[in-house]
Amino acid sequence: MSDTNEQEFSASHHPDGLILEEDATPEDSDLEDDDEDGTSKDGESTSETKSTAVSSEEEQIKFTPEMTRNVSRLRVLVFCVLFLAATAVSVVVYMISNGGEKEEFMASYDAVALKVLETFEGIVTRKLDAMASLAIAVTAHGVDHIG
Repeated sequence: MSDTNEQEFSASHHPDGLILEEDATPEDSDLEDDDEDGTSKDGESTSETKSTAVSSEEEQIKFTPEMTRNVSRLRVLVFCVLFLAATAVSVVVYMISNGGEKEEFMASYDAVALKVLETFEGIVTRKLDAMASLAIAVTAHGVDHIG
């Protein structure tokens, strides 16, 4: 970008919409080179150049609120897109991890439930064996005393 283009860009994109001294374009510098008789060094009338600068300032002031609204809208749009993206990623991660956790829980539950059932069956078997032994002992004791 040439120096002149950079100056025009900075003048047209100034946040206040005003052309500052460091942002002045070569046309604006003609205002400073005025002679006392109302003409510039290149022979143009300064009133014509001043009116151009004033209308340029007015245009900048007119465009600035519109640009500000557009920037605000863009910020809101970017915020909404980021919010929706974050929400979508969160939902997808939740669904994937929730499904995996359910599968892991069911596998763990099945393993523990099987162990509880095996333990319960072992206890029942031992108690039934003990009751059978007690029944045999009582029967044997009764047969010994009857006879």
